[in-house]
Amino acid sequence: MAVAGADGPWPGGRLHLRLDREPRAERGVVDARRGRHGGSPITELGRDAFVGWLVRRLEGEGEVVECDGAHPCPLRTGCLLRSALSRAQEAVFTSLDTVAIEELTRNPTRTVLLALP
Repeated sequence: MAVAGADGPWPGGRLHLRLDREPRAERGVVDARRGRHGGSPITELGRDAFVGWLVRRLEGEGEVVECDGAHPCPLRTGCLLRSALSRAQEAVFTSLDTVAIEELTRNPTRTVLLALP
């Protein structure tokens, strides 16, 4: 994630997430623009959104480890690790629910991000 340029609608620049353009635009977090003056300026929704919400949309509601896939794990019915991983994943999302995307680019971080090549 980076902020670049001072010409975006967000004071101080544009927020660039290193993700596929279309999924970001579909979620309304950025306004994907093509062409010479294109880019992905962050939208109001993007500024106000919480990181946990965004990560859930990008990652989906799936499990950290696929236990029931094409080659199911033989331990899946009695595995203690599966439930522990599920709790850990939810704990990460819950923790990220307290961080607004806009907070990630406040100073002093903003200054460092703007100085990146």
